[in-house]
Amino acid sequence: MGLQPGMRLSIGEEVVEVRRGGFSEVGILVDDEGQRKAIKRISDELLARVGPEVLEIFFAECRIAVNRLKDTRYVAVAQLALRRLDELGPVLFLDYVDGPSLANVLRTGAQSMSQSVRVCGQVTTALKGAHERGICHRDLKPNNILLTRGNEVRVIDWGLARASDRAGLTFGVEDYLSPQRVVDPALEDPADDVYAVGVLLYQCLTGDYPRKPLDVAKLRRTLAERHPKAPDELVETVLAMLAAEPADRPDAASAAKVLGSLDLLEDLAARELEEPFCAGCGYIALPGAARCPVCEQGLFRRVAGPPREGMVRVPGGTFVIGLTEAQARLALIAAGMAPSPELIRQLAPPDRPQKRVFCPAFDIDYAPVTTAEFARFAADTNYPMPQGLETARQQWPDHPVVFVTWRDALCYALWSGKRLVRPSEWEKAARGSEDDRMYPWGSVWDGARCNHGQQQGHLSTSPVDHYSAGESSGVSPFGVADLAGNVFEWVASGNQPGFRGLRGGGWTDPVAIYGLVSQQIEGEIDFANARTGFRCASDVAYEIEPVEEEQWRS
Repeated sequence: MGLQPGMRLSIGEEVVEVRRGGFSEVGILVDDEGQRKAIKRISDELLARVGPEVLEIFFAECRIAVNRLKDTRYVAVAQLALRRLDELGPVLFLDYVDGPSLANVLRTGAQSMSQSVRVCGQVTTALKGAHERGICHRDLKPNNILLTRGNEVRVIDWGLARASDRAGLTFGVEDYLSPQRVVDPALEDPADDVYAVGVLLYQCLTGDYPRKPLDVAKLRRTLAERHPKAPDELVETVLAMLAAEPADRPDAASAAKVLGSLDLLEDLAARELEEPFCAGCGYIALPGAARCPVCEQGLFRRVAGPPREGMVRVPGGTFVIGLTEAQARLALIAAGMAPSPELIRQLAPPDRPQKRVFCPAFDIDYAPVTTAEFARFAADTNYPMPQGLETARQQWPDHPVVFVTWRDALCYALWSGKRLVRPSEWEKAARGSEDDRMYPWGSVWDGARCNHGQQQGHLSTSPVDHYSAGESSGVSPFGVADLAGNVFEWVASGNQPGFRGLRGGGWTDPVAIYGLVSQQIEGEIDFANARTGFRCASDVAYEIEPVEEEQWRS
C-alpha cells in the first residue's frame, strides 16, 4: 500500500508526510527526538508495470550517483539503501531538506530577479560538479529542486533518468527538454541540462514556460515587460541557455560563473532594493508578497525617507549613458567647431557606445555649493579659506564657491554628512531617465539657459538659481539646477590616478561642448581655479518596516 501518513516503521520512525511523484514516493520520517529523515521508494504503480528488475537498475544508478556526487555542492543524494524495509520493499534514505520544492515556491508566481538568479546559479553550480564527474541529470524540473529554510538549493533524483531509460520508461517533462532531447529521449548531453536550467530561469523570472518553437524576440520582450530593470547580462544569459543549437549554449561552468557572479548578485540586489525581503533567509520577493514562501517568515520592506533640505531625489532605474556620433557632430557645430572625426571620437568614443545602465536611487544637491555655505563650513572647522572666499561670501553669497580643489570639496561633503557625486549619478541627474538628451533641457543647444562664455551679461559666476525658472530655465528633468555652465563641478572619481572628473563647464567655457551631459574632463586633485566648484550627493536613507498582508491586499 506504500507510504502513508501516521505509519509507524520498525526502525522507530513515524511517517508524517508523503510526497508522491510519477515514479516514486518520498516519506518524511520523525523519530522520538523530533529528528527528521527522508526515504524514497519506487511507487507501487510503477512496480506493477515493470516488475522487480527495475529495482536493481534503480539501485545501481543511485550508487553511481552517490559515489561520484558526494562532495558536490547543492546536491542531495542517497545516504543509505535498504533492500527491504517492512512491507515497503527497497528504500533509499536521503538527505532531509527542511524547505519547499521550487515547484511550491513557483505557485506564488514569478520570482524576483535576485531569487531567480540565486536558485538557478546554484543549480548550474551543481551541474558543473556533476558534468565534471561524467553525470547528467536529465530530469531537471521544479519538483526536483528543493530549498532549505536558509534558501539554499538541493538538487535531487540523480540517476533516475538513466534507470528509467534502462527500464524502458519514458522520462522527463517535455517543457524542460531541449529540441534534441525531444527527438532522442535517450540523449545524454550536458547541453540538455543547461537548456533545462534556461527554462527554469525563464519560468522563475516570468512565471511561465518559454513556448515552443522559441521566438527569441518574443522571449526578450516578455522578460523586459516582466522585469524592466533586468540587466542586459541576465537577459542574454537566459537566451543563450535556451539556444536551439547545443553549441550555442554556455556549458554549466560558464553559466554558473555568470549567474553566481558577486557583481551580478549585488547589481540585482541594488535594482530590487525596495522590494519586500526576508530577514531570515535572504529571499527577495516581488510586490504583493507578505510572507516568505521558503522559510514562511513575514517579509519586510525598505521605505525611503524624504531627501534632506536643499536636495532632490533621483529615483533608481535605468538611463542612457554616453553620446552617439550624430550627437557629437551636432554639439561641435553648435560650438562653432568643425566636426572632424577626431573630435567626434573624443566626444563619442567608439569603445564607450551609448547604452542604458542602471543607477540606484540617490539624493543630489539642487544647486552647487554656494560661497555662503562653504564659508560656514570653513568657520565651523577652521578650514583654510579658498582664494577670494572672504570677499565672495559678502558680495556674492548665492554664487557657487570657486577656487576649491577636489580635497576641499571632499572635506566639505564629509562635514555636511554627504559625499561627492559619482560620475554616473551626475549624468543621470542631468539627463533624466526618459530619453538620450544632450543637455539638461533637451537636445538643442540654447545658450540662454546657462551661464557660459561670458555671455548673457555675466562676466563671472551667476547665482545658482538664476537659470531655474521661466522660459530660460536650464533645470534637468529631475529638477536639478545649474548642471550646465556657471562652474565645472568636481565628481567623486576620475579615469587616471591622481585625477578626478570635472563636469558641466564654466562661465568662460564653450558649454555647448563642456555642458554635454556625458562630457567629463579631468583635473589633478589639488587643481583649483575661478571656474571650479562642486555639489554633493547622499545615499537614500531607508527605514525597515514589516509588510502587512492587509496592506498588499488593499
